[in-house]
Amino acid sequence: MNVESWVSAHVLTSSFHSDLMITKRIGVAPIVNISLIPSSSHQESEKAVTFFLECSIWANPWIFEIAWQFEDRPIVDNLLAGIIISNQTLIIQNVKKDHRGRYRCHAANIVGHGYSKRLHLLVQFTPVCKSREPKTYGISVSETVNATCEVEADPQEVSYRWSLDSPLGTLVLSNWSSAPHRGSLNYSPLTGNGYGTLLCWGRNSVGTQKEPCLVNIVLAGEESIKCLKNCFPFMVLSTSQYWVLKLNAKSMKNWMKTTINCPFPLPKSKTMYPLPINKMLEMADGCALKDCCIDFTAFNPGKAVGINETRC
Repeated sequence: MNVESWVSAHVLTSSFHSDLMITKRIGVAPIVNISLIPSSSHQESEKAVTFFLECSIWANPWIFEIAWQFEDRPIVDNLLAGIIISNQTLIIQNVKKDHRGRYRCHAANIVGHGYSKRLHLLVQFTPVCKSREPKTYGISVSETVNATCEVEADPQEVSYRWSLDSPLGTLVLSNWSSAPHRGSLNYSPLTGNGYGTLLCWGRNSVGTQKEPCLVNIVLAGEESIKCLKNCFPFMVLSTSQYWVLKLNAKSMKNWMKTTINCPFPLPKSKTMYPLPINKMLEMADGCALKDCCIDFTAFNPGKAVGINETRC
């Protein structure tokens, strides 16, 4: 420890005795505390725009460094992300669920380092889907599926709203149930017009979910194939305006054989071919395989060609 001190003085004279005050100054490493400033509460809501954390420091000599950590990772100024460090205050704007977690501050002087205790910040937020990928159920007209809507939310008390987007328009549905983090709906197409996309919104005391969770209801055996494991030869047929790919494939889910026609515009020049299949699918209009990660070798119109077996 670096210690700076003054020697005490004791003076004796023939006429009087005087004890001078002992003066001693000792260097101390920073003692650090973290707190929310009074205008903020420990449990913030997404409805709030900003919260402030204050780092209180006692040190001798004064510090030459102050830093902030979130989950033991350094925090740096990022105006675009709404993170501002101003002297001993951490300002976080546009608070969201990603800001939940443990914060602490750190200070250093020539004597040593000091860390505050961790402050666990709780942020309430509207429901969001656990997965961004839509679910797909393949069922017959008379079958019933228990479609689920899984969300993250705080508070966890969530009610749900369901609707169906179908060829007949949008239909609000009501026969749903709920459990923590999850809503469910028993659904049956009943007719051919009952197929489409189920949309689910969650709502808690903070607000309503902004982006719905999606569940695709398709006829069994005709689900959209976005990723293939094994691909069979396809035919390339020419029309007056389009080439047409006829692709036989087995889906990853149930291995049902499916044939899909993918039209794409005629090339302006024959030198454009052969093309990778993914490039052809980019040109396709409404083809269910636009995202398929497969390649093909070369082809002649009207003849079968092979494509490589791939995994997405």
